[in-house]
Amino acid sequence: MSSRRRDPRRDQDRVEALRSYDLLDQPGDHVLDGVVRVVARVLEVPIVLISLVDDERVWMAASVGVDVAELPREGSFCEQVVTQGTPLCIRHAGEDPRFHENPLVVGPPGVQGYLGVPLLTPGGHAIGTLCAVDTVPRVHRDHDVALVEALAQQVMDHFEVRRQRRELVRAREALAVAEQQRAMAESAARIGHWRFDLATETLTWSPVLFELHQRDPARGMPTVQEAVSYYHPEDRQRVSDSVNATIEGGEPYRIRCRLIRDDGVEREVWSTGQAARDAEGEVVSVFGVFQDLTEAYQMERRMQHTERLAAVGTLAASIAHEVNNPLSYVLLNTEAVQAELAARYGDAPSERELEVLGLVAEVRGGVERIERIVAGLKGFSRSREHQVLPVDLRGVLTTAARLVHNDLRHRARWTAELPEGPVMVDADEGQLVQVVVNLLLNAAQAASPRRPLAIQACTSLRGDQAILRVRDTGRGMQPEVLQSATSPFYTTRASADGTGLGLYVAQRIVEAHGGVLEITSDLAQGTTVEMRLPVHRVATPPQPAQRGRPPGLPGRVLIIDDQPLVGRALARALEPHEVEVIDDPLQARRRLVETPEAFDLVLCDLMMPRMSGVELYAEVPIEAQRRMAFLTGGAFTPEAEAFVGSMGPRVLPKPPRRAQLLELVDIALTEGRVDGLSPS
Repeated sequence: MSSRRRDPRRDQDRVEALRSYDLLDQPGDHVLDGVVRVVARVLEVPIVLISLVDDERVWMAASVGVDVAELPREGSFCEQVVTQGTPLCIRHAGEDPRFHENPLVVGPPGVQGYLGVPLLTPGGHAIGTLCAVDTVPRVHRDHDVALVEALAQQVMDHFEVRRQRRELVRAREALAVAEQQRAMAESAARIGHWRFDLATETLTWSPVLFELHQRDPARGMPTVQEAVSYYHPEDRQRVSDSVNATIEGGEPYRIRCRLIRDDGVEREVWSTGQAARDAEGEVVSVFGVFQDLTEAYQMERRMQHTERLAAVGTLAASIAHEVNNPLSYVLLNTEAVQAELAARYGDAPSERELEVLGLVAEVRGGVERIERIVAGLKGFSRSREHQVLPVDLRGVLTTAARLVHNDLRHRARWTAELPEGPVMVDADEGQLVQVVVNLLLNAAQAASPRRPLAIQACTSLRGDQAILRVRDTGRGMQPEVLQSATSPFYTTRASADGTGLGLYVAQRIVEAHGGVLEITSDLAQGTTVEMRLPVHRVATPPQPAQRGRPPGLPGRVLIIDDQPLVGRALARALEPHEVEVIDDPLQARRRLVETPEAFDLVLCDLMMPRMSGVELYAEVPIEAQRRMAFLTGGAFTPEAEAFVGSMGPRVLPKPPRRAQLLELVDIALTEGRVDGLSPS
């Protein structure tokens, strides 16, 4: 028989098959030891081997008669067996041209007779041999070969069992890891699974479900009736109907419902279920998952609330802008009428004249009240100019209290203590109003059933700090609630009543102004919130050189406003100065480009349809820019907001007062410009 050459690709597949059994270099196996002893005794040979043929070596899994762990593969008897894949019988190796010079023949152990049978995998790969070796020539009978082949098959069956057992262990380990990962994922996502067996009428819960229901595992699995009883009374029938429909018709369900845990806390959950069928298609069980989505639903409601607030803010800014234009000419004209009547009636007006003056004063009072309401609306608008200017905390408290007047009046005894002198800070007034409104509303909602609620607010100065304090006699806060009071989305109110953002936003606003928001509370005694801000420092400006004309002389003023009534009211308020009104910003641009120094003051509306005040400012010479001041009822774009912030006191809010306008003209006449105005 000629020697068969090794096919590299086929041999690579064979080696991979061998290694898949994980047999190499393993400890001894008593089953394999028993096989080699049986072969040695039955065939009466001194040497029996179970060899595994790797890519470069032959490793002995079991042996009798030799004490060697492995041999080189090249030139070995086993190499020939696995290459040809059939039994190899050699009567006298010393006379066989393939092996007569083999070291195992010419040297120890002196192999002469050899019978080798391949160990064949189910896929046909010869991974090793079971071989019987004699040191004298030997004739191998057919029943000898059959015996060794049968035992070789037993060896391979043993290898298969070992591999299957190992794979089973690994599968169990992987399953255990997967179960741990699933349990971790369920716990993190607050998802539990359940199963109801129809035959035994038993319900099985996963550990997470016990946690979600706050049910003590020591109580054991709940009955179906107990499980249904956890649902909100208004939801129980819907849950029962859904489960019964799945049992009867096999249709899956997914419902959103409310759960009342063992600790009494209500949660919002998704419950899903579907049928499991047997081989005949009959429903044998219902299984599903259960997820607590309370926080997700709360977040959804908060987002909706935030979007509603944003929409209200946008609407408020639009209303403020639209109202401020007519409010400007109504207020300025009312001031003009008051001044004219006072001049005509003199120092001793008649009873009728006093009545007319009173009517005009009432009109002005009503207009100023509308102005304050609009200013409050602007404080809550999202798109508005953010200006850090000197602000009196007394006015902030008054405006905030006016906005929440109904809540305070119907829920508490309300008092405010305001000092005689101003309490000035540098701040965005609208943002501070937002903070104080939140503090007052929180105080109004802190009522305790044990006693009437009283709310007291005050402002004061303490060293270099300005203080605004809101104190209530409500139910107070527990320490853990107080600790989380300014955390985002933390609320102790019902889901529909609170967003959990009020105090968080308030604290952020105060800190952005360089201040501190401090909350102290005693349970059943009440809560005090103190806002501390740096006091406004009045800088003493250097005395400028006289560059313009002395105040008192008529100045030249250009008014640019697309509302003719506003323009005329401004012109009337600026008498006796020489005033020119242009309602077309494009025409005004041409005028300022041609004669940039023709006016002492240019008073321009910020928001106009054909060209905004920002765009106009950018397109006129610097000589005109230095003389420009602006009126605004609200800025609606980020560019306009940034521009207003950069202009500082050169921007007057609508409606302006006549005194403000005249003072601005006097500054322009004295300085020859208005771009040097200081915020102080």
